[in-house]
Amino acid sequence: MSIKITTKSSLKSLILSVLLTVPAVSARANYADFGTLLPQGSEMGFILTNTAGTVLAEHNADNMMLPASTLKLVTATAAWLELGPDFRYHTRVFTGEVNNGVAEGDLIIQMSGDPTFSRADLYQLLKQVQLQGIHTIKGQLIFDDQLFYGYDRAKGWPWDDLGVCFSAPASAVMLDGNCVHVALEPKAGHIAVNKSAHIPLNIESNVRYEPMSSFCPLELNVDHQVYRLSGCTNKKTNLALALDEPEDYVRKVIYQQLQQLNISLEGDPDQQQAVTSQVGLHRSATLPKLLTLVLSNSDNLVSDSILRTLGARKYNVGSFQAGISAMRDSLKINLDMDLGSSDLYDGSGLSRYNLISPRTLATLLSSWQQDPRLQPLNDMLPIAGQTGTLRYRKSTAKLNGKLKAKTGTFKQVANLAGIITTKDDQQLVVVQFVNGINGNSADAKAQVSEFEQALLQCIHHRCFSDN
Repeated sequence: MSIKITTKSSLKSLILSVLLTVPAVSARANYADFGTLLPQGSEMGFILTNTAGTVLAEHNADNMMLPASTLKLVTATAAWLELGPDFRYHTRVFTGEVNNGVAEGDLIIQMSGDPTFSRADLYQLLKQVQLQGIHTIKGQLIFDDQLFYGYDRAKGWPWDDLGVCFSAPASAVMLDGNCVHVALEPKAGHIAVNKSAHIPLNIESNVRYEPMSSFCPLELNVDHQVYRLSGCTNKKTNLALALDEPEDYVRKVIYQQLQQLNISLEGDPDQQQAVTSQVGLHRSATLPKLLTLVLSNSDNLVSDSILRTLGARKYNVGSFQAGISAMRDSLKINLDMDLGSSDLYDGSGLSRYNLISPRTLATLLSSWQQDPRLQPLNDMLPIAGQTGTLRYRKSTAKLNGKLKAKTGTFKQVANLAGIITTKDDQQLVVVQFVNGINGNSADAKAQVSEFEQALLQCIHHRCFSDN
């Protein structure tokens, strides 16, 4: 029996009949009708295939749409193929010849864009210098950051998000995710900035002690290394601020830590000193752990650092543009997959200029199931009700353990792409894109969540026809 769904109420009735296993109805859904659950004006792109790539259902599957973080699937695939599972980032320290604890040369920190490099890692790296008996360096602190080239933020990143940590710059010189955490706290009728003493940032606050509102939002302006906060709040507010100039910040932290380790820099800034040997090395985790951060946690900084690393590895140019070219070439050479008219600008999906079709991602995910080289990537995806960005996602809660998928969400966009297991233990590839959502409306967000739950439950219970 095939049922044509024409209203939201009838669609909800279908889902209820499936979930409650009403014996009198063998329901088959028309996939296009799920769009009636979405806010008016939204655009839906959808495709469902088996793991061999055979299309079972589709709607606007070739439309070019904003992928948001589902683009990380493409970045992760190229990284796995080009960099390999043993890849690590390396951060090295060099200086000159050492005699009686004195190094005759500049202190050079060679940084490779390690997005996981932390303050604790930096301290242990400099500790290696101290353990070699070095207490004085007759030179200057110099960064070797030549691996990356060009802008540290991609085209299309919204300017009003650049001050927050999910848009931190993907620079070669990096520390603590290029992010610092501070808090605004009410004290005696005014708002004070609370930050750790070891954070070398100049933060000024003109925030008023009033309830935050659409007419008085918190705002951040960064000008010549001065972070100026304005707006309103009357409660403790935690802030995660992206570093505007990471090299300046990291330099100050290194000076702090050298002082703690009783290592002095005494070089002449006008005279470059010779460098002869490596005196410190830090290695990041291997690529599987890095890509788990990309896919399960949806870490933007790791994604974009990996993209720039692909460009550096392939073309000796660690730029966003070179990384995109390397990614396209990798998929074409290794998988015979052409990204075609996809328009890409970063590896994280932050850029509002990115465009890709649901069909392209479905093809990619099918290759994850068929190609033995790519199958390990499946285990890095979030699992509904268990891990990553799907652990607490309301719309996928009832699919506990039955869905592995990458989400992609920002204002006006709600996407999902992954592998769903049906009630009869068949694995299917599903890609759903929703663009053009009224991002300021709580009702709209609730509608999108309802749509996603209905669609995925329908697929799980096989209410789609296979023709």
